[in-house]
Amino acid sequence: MQLPETFRWQGVGQTYSLPWIRNRVELTGDPSRIADYARKDFTRSRMLMNLLQQFHLSSDSILVSSDEHSALLRGILVRKFPAAGDYPEIARDLIGRIFVPQVEGEMHIAGICVRSMYATLLQSILGVRILPPLQAYIDKTDFSPGWRPLRLEALMYSLGLHSPIFAPVRIALDSLFFREARRMRKISKELEKLVYTFSMPEPGSWFESLETMRIERKISRAQFRGEITAILVSSFSLASTLTFCLLCLGARPRYIEKIRSDPGFAKHFLSEVLRLYPPFHQFGYQRDAHARVPGDDGATDFLVSAYYLHRNRDAWSHADQFWPERFLVETERNRYRYLPFGLGARICPGRSYSLRLLAEVLKFVCSDASPVTFPQSEGLPTGRSDRVISFPVDDRLTFSLRTH
Repeated sequence: MQLPETFRWQGVGQTYSLPWIRNRVELTGDPSRIADYARKDFTRSRMLMNLLQQFHLSSDSILVSSDEHSALLRGILVRKFPAAGDYPEIARDLIGRIFVPQVEGEMHIAGICVRSMYATLLQSILGVRILPPLQAYIDKTDFSPGWRPLRLEALMYSLGLHSPIFAPVRIALDSLFFREARRMRKISKELEKLVYTFSMPEPGSWFESLETMRIERKISRAQFRGEITAILVSSFSLASTLTFCLLCLGARPRYIEKIRSDPGFAKHFLSEVLRLYPPFHQFGYQRDAHARVPGDDGATDFLVSAYYLHRNRDAWSHADQFWPERFLVETERNRYRYLPFGLGARICPGRSYSLRLLAEVLKFVCSDASPVTFPQSEGLPTGRSDRVISFPVDDRLTFSLRTH
């Protein structure tokens, strides 16, 4: 049986609507259309915030809060990021967490990267010392990603099924068809409790600042919990890019030598990974109420498909090829054709941390001091295009441990 036209996937550059729902959703991968939209004031879309809240985020966490609340927390958070000189050591520790406990050979890398990145972010972003019960839970937990397909999430939103009154419907769907999604939400809730109970905040840390704001009633307990859970969401997005970086090094080993001889090239390699494999496949925005003008297209949600934007053949030469050298010459054209972290005031608050850490990881993995080597793999990875955060379809990585 064919789905009605309004339910069917029609591609990028379309406006989707349902006749009995007020929502009209535009999906684009066109840089000029994005530039036009960005000329007026906009904020995060309700649709995207609903999707993120399904990952057990508080409605007032930094990722899904109002613009004013997000700006307040962002200003505090960025001051808690590590000093520039600390990133090489953080990168070395992260690679040690991923590879040293493993037996060399072939392994599924995505879940291991999430687990390792989560512990790294707890220490370097949240600023806590991990106590044994929390560490034991992290070590034994399967962090392999699991969510409902993105199109199903969007359809449920359009039908209003993200409302709390429809929670039984979502639970029933997950129990029958999407058990991995349900499993990850349980893990998220358990980690939230364990972090609060079995971690020690460092003086001046992000955790300590959040706790002070909670005690002073500047944020609620739910908001406090949301910021703790945001660390898990961030670990998934960072682990996604790290997984693709490692797989791309295996598929294109000539870049290992190139980065070893020119460490500065690591940022171009990373930029190309983020272009072909953006961790968030799409970002959602909506007009601020005062920014609506006569003649607006009436879409309530404006979705930017980072995946299709970054592979748009009108915007990129050799769009489907892995070619980091394209970023050796940076131009103003990148502004609206390259958006791995989103757009405008609601750009990812961890952008600078992510770029610095992942560049240092690449430098270390490609250096003579690296504990691992990668034999050449058969080809570049393929990313999933049907999840909120993209991971490889096949995340198997072959590696050998070095003896120094």
